[in-house]
Amino acid sequence: MPIELVCACGRRLLVANEHVGRRVCCPGCKAVLQVPGELSALESPSEPRHRDLAWLLLGLLVPLALAGFLLWWFWGKLDLTGTPPDLALVPPDAQGFGSIRVADLWQSAPVSKALAEQRRTNPATADLSDQLEAETGFRPEQIERLTGVLLDLDSNLAYAVILTRGAYNLQALLNRLRPVAGGPVMGLERQHQSDRYYLGIDNRGNELALYPVSSRVLVVGSEASVRQCIYLRTGPTPTPGPLSPVLARCESEKLPGLIGLNVSQSLRERLLKIPGLSVLAPMHQATGIFQFKSDKAHLEIRGQLPDNEQAKKLHEELSPLLRQAKGLLALGAIFQQGPQGKAMSELGKLLNKAKTRQEGNAVILEIETEAESAARQLLQGAAAIPGR
Repeated sequence: MPIELVCACGRRLLVANEHVGRRVCCPGCKAVLQVPGELSALESPSEPRHRDLAWLLLGLLVPLALAGFLLWWFWGKLDLTGTPPDLALVPPDAQGFGSIRVADLWQSAPVSKALAEQRRTNPATADLSDQLEAETGFRPEQIERLTGVLLDLDSNLAYAVILTRGAYNLQALLNRLRPVAGGPVMGLERQHQSDRYYLGIDNRGNELALYPVSSRVLVVGSEASVRQCIYLRTGPTPTPGPLSPVLARCESEKLPGLIGLNVSQSLRERLLKIPGLSVLAPMHQATGIFQFKSDKAHLEIRGQLPDNEQAKKLHEELSPLLRQAKGLLALGAIFQQGPQGKAMSELGKLLNKAKTRQEGNAVILEIETEAESAARQLLQGAAAIPGR
């Protein structure tokens, strides 16, 4: 039979026998009432708590499992190596790559100061961030990392990987393209190995392919290059290659700028055919880093050679090679008007500060300059992008 309780508020409650020895809440005044009697030996107070805990755990695990499944579905496969999603698109055996942490560099103290000075001295000039957004669809502060990948120089296979700080607006980027006239497929959307990409004509009249890997990772390049990127991404996990150590530094050291070059046989043959650059052909790998150190900007390029003797020979031949490069830049600055000419002139000034040294089988070229001066030169280089 139900047990009758009378609350202090005057309300009568009928409580089932299964609540004997427990506490119940008055639906009227919310007071807690003790149901007279004792719990049976077969039902201890811990059992309901364990049951409640089990339901609580189940309620937490089900959404987590669902979220994990959606993540797996979204990415196509889980990356258990810890490699960032954009750098995972750089094959370790590629001929080369260059990576720039655009937002960090743009918001660094030297560049911020140079931008403020630029706005103060040229108030009528359009904001450089606005110009770059109008030209590329991205503001510099939106881009976490921009990585250019050279797959094969002979086949002209290369693409850019953009990692954004937040989700980018894919539709806004697609609105900047128009369909390829006379193509076999109507519209922009294409498919390769079950992955979707887009192909169109940009505002300069060039054919451009966009491959949205995720909401924050976008691959841009020629159609052949993008299709090759899709093949590499959906294929077997790549084995370590010549660029693996450089790629590891790219994430672990958070360097503003990093370049890795794998001197393949085809690239070596090209270098041998170019007057002045044939001295670089014996290198099998080169890396370059750029960073701000206190009030200085530091650039280091390191070339690895097979042995110490070849490194010594290259070190001796670098001085005339640098003189030749400075001469070509000075000539280009004379005939090239606008921001491009200024960028060439500033690059020539930087080479005047270059120092070289040999460390075993490596030859190192270093340039150190004032951080503010380097920031101004970076902005001049960025200003040369719109209109190209």
